[in-house]
Amino acid sequence: MPPSPDVLDRLRSLVAFLDRMDLEEIDLFLAETRSLISRQKEGQRSIELQRIPPQF
Repeated sequence: MPPSPDVLDRLRSLVAFLDRMDLEEIDLFLAETRSLISRQKEGQRSIELQRIPPQF
């Protein structure tokens, strides 16, 4: 699954402002980005599970 536009925007922002961020800000930014990625992956899994017909 390719990254969503939201994730790509966050990563672009990180690169643009990386030299102005301290380690704490970078850590928080990356944690928020990981959380966004996890939510999107969960949403994708949910959609995929809805497509699978029941086996009973």
